[in-house]
Amino acid sequence: MSKLISKRSFLKGFAAAAAGAAAAPLVHAKPGAPLPQKWDREADVVILGYGGAGASAAITAKDAGADVVIFEKCPQGGGNTAVSSGGMMIPNNRERAIEYLRKTYDFANSEKDDELLTAFVDEAMKSKDFLLSLAPDQKVYIYGHAGFQSIPESDAIDKWRFRTPKGQKTRGGDM
Repeated sequence: MSKLISKRSFLKGFAAAAAGAAAAPLVHAKPGAPLPQKWDREADVVILGYGGAGASAAITAKDAGADVVIFEKCPQGGGNTAVSSGGMMIPNNRERAIEYLRKTYDFANSEKDDELLTAFVDEAMKSKDFLLSLAPDQKVYIYGHAGFQSIPESDAIDKWRFRTPKGQKTRGGDM
């Protein structure tokens, strides 16, 4: 029996699965390896894309004991996070950040889901602490604010950059 679900329901289910499923290795295939014609693989959590968000979701799910599989279309992970040189936007004030983001949706004349927007801000505010928990020696700094400076409350979201400590080698999109 098939069941139709909304994007919102799917995202809520995905978030719940990422937060708490059960056991196994994170990646089985070699990065960039072509998929076999036939294969049979089950996982508790499936990650589509290995950028900053996909990597964070995979790490969180794995740490919670989930069996995780990642699908990445590029030969190396990184996504928009790599394109932005490792920079990311992290709200510094929940209510003002929500208001700013609502205004960006209005500015773009786009649909918005207030519940998902609020969840996004709540989780994004944890990003810096999460990343520093993975690499405590990481150097971080603010280099600006949200992109649309003409929209009120743009300073409620800081642009952060994570700098590799001097002498530490980086491994690009490798795990």
